Amino acid sequence: MAFISIEGCDGSGKTTQSKILQHNLIERGLEVVLTKEPGGSPFGEIMRSILLSNEIKDSMTEFLLLSAARRDHILEINKCLAGNKWVITDRFSDSSIAYQGYAKGLGIEKIDLITQMITEGLMPDLTILLDVSIDVMQQRMEKSTKHTSFYDMKGIDFHQKIKNGFLEIAKKYPERIVIINSDRPIAEVADQILEIVLKL
Repeated sequence: MAFISIEGCDGSGKTTQSKILQHNLIERGLEVVLTKEPGGSPFGEIMRSILLSNEIKDSMTEFLLLSAARRDHILEINKCLAGNKWVITDRFSDSSIAYQGYAKGLGIEKIDLITQMITEGLMPDLTILLDVSIDVMQQRMEKSTKHTSFYDMKGIDFHQKIKNGFLEIAKKYPERIVIINSDRPIAEVADQILEIVLKL
């Protein structure tokens, strides 16, 4: 079993690559659960609808709501891991550091403290960071009908802060996070992800 998170900016291909990875691992005989944040549990889905329907201006309030959803999500992840299932999550705690910490200025120390409390040490065995260029991200989001949240409507400066935030996180945790250039074709990125994951 293994716990894998896939992170990145909006438009980086996280959701697509998460689904492909699940399919590829199931084909190899593994039992794999695919989940996401915010979400991943009935309560998490309720929180997801609240968080993505309208922007919460206060970054601490937003982070605490995300943390409540994450705590409930973690309980579900632990059940799966206890059952010897592989878990792939589309976003996890690194997203809070990038979005609320770096882009919204909440502060990394506060996020780390609360995250340590709710995770009780649970962190992914491997994090795939899909690094997309701002130009490619814009092109994908303009063509997509799924990128309609208020986050997707933010300006380039905001998305650049998120991108930079993720890269800073990757520098801090090189033993866990692998950066993959996701500007490339979907199949090419998927092949590289699978190669890295199979080393687990």
